[in-house]
Amino acid sequence: MADLVAGAVLGAAFAELCDGVKNKVMPKSTTPQLLRDLVSKLESLGPLISEIKEYNSFLDHPIDEDLEEVEQLVVNGKLLISKCANFKGGPWNNRKKNKYKNKLEELDKSLAPLLERLRGQARDLRMELVRARNSADATEVAVETQSDIEIQPFSRRIQNWMVNRSYGSWGIMFMILFLVSMVMAATGSTGTKWFVFNFGINYLGINNY
Repeated sequence: MADLVAGAVLGAAFAELCDGVKNKVMPKSTTPQLLRDLVSKLESLGPLISEIKEYNSFLDHPIDEDLEEVEQLVVNGKLLISKCANFKGGPWNNRKKNKYKNKLEELDKSLAPLLERLRGQARDLRMELVRARNSADATEVAVETQSDIEIQPFSRRIQNWMVNRSYGSWGIMFMILFLVSMVMAATGSTGTKWFVFNFGINYLGINNY
């Protein structure tokens, strides 16, 4: 049952059922309004089911009981339409004729509450999808904000150091030289690295910020 609902077979089954009602049963029916109502409901179900399947797939939801009920309804409906299409009328067949008419009415009535449930389900899934997307966007913004916060302290310390010591353009040049020395020390000896480190910490006073 799940295979039919999960695949494109269900859409083809719906189309076959609608065509059967319109082309095989309606021309010989004495209750065309009943069949028009039936076709209208069936045609509404098709895109609704496709929408629900798409939402379920995106949200990684399992196939629900309502869709399995739709599958069973389509199977039973196709069987009923086949019998109606092959029915040969006559005064001695009135009983069977009424039986098929009652079956068609039952099928039509069963579609109304099913349609309402599926419309409500599609609406709920649509809202859930919106919430999921908003949550994903909020998480992405939070990660970016945290990255900015982690970068800000060091840059703020440098800005405070430059402003509070009022070194101006000479201070900027001095800072550039210090950073270049740090890079050079990274590939130098241990003594060179220690000298540059202490120079920046003790002389420039960055550790005060």
